[in-house]
Amino acid sequence: MAKMDAGSGLLVRLGSWVYWLAAIELCLLVSCAPMLAAVFLFGFSGGGVTVAALSSVFAGPALAAACFAWGSRRREGDETPVKYFLRGYRLSWKEMLVWQAPLAVILAAVAVVISNPDAYDGPEWVLAAAIAVCAVLVLVSFNFTGITALFSFRLRDRAKLSLYYSFSRPFTTIGYAAVVVAAYLALTHLGVVAAALLSTFTMLAFEVGRPVFGDVRERFTSEGTQDELPA
Repeated sequence: MAKMDAGSGLLVRLGSWVYWLAAIELCLLVSCAPMLAAVFLFGFSGGGVTVAALSSVFAGPALAAACFAWGSRRREGDETPVKYFLRGYRLSWKEMLVWQAPLAVILAAVAVVISNPDAYDGPEWVLAAAIAVCAVLVLVSFNFTGITALFSFRLRDRAKLSLYYSFSRPFTTIGYAAVVVAAYLALTHLGVVAAALLSTFTMLAFEVGRPVFGDVRERFTSEGTQDELPA
């Protein structure tokens, strides 16, 4: 009898995860529709890279909303993922656009040069440095997105914390990089099918960032001790 209960409990938990993944997936597909359309219509070759970079502005608020939902699942434990996603979107879309819009422009500018190498006659090291800066900004964005979704800090404090944790928690940052690589490989090899994995990637990114978000809550909110923000 005990084995039947354990099996039933496992099935219930598995069903809950499937339900959450499916619900958040639907929310992400709707909120990221312009970006997904740009990626699948133009691809990552030629001007498609630029279009994809510009359209990433839609991804910021959606990813923050997904992060808020995954965090709420752990805190609240009820089965209302769409409600949490919509609440997270409403609470963080303005703050995320302040970060994501400039980032999208920077990524698009570098993408123009990458997709038209013959038109660039500057030093190679400048281009390499610009690509490296873009890569760092993308990885910092993971912490920024999570901190924006889960906490109510000022913009400069969110930026400072995101930079601080990106370098002080290198294994977390490497984990974010692995999620980015996995998402890129899925897009390039699975095509449209990869869109069905959006919620899975957001869940993985949230799980990777949980140690950072937990440390922020403990050190910089009223739930923990009040340390000074990192310089």
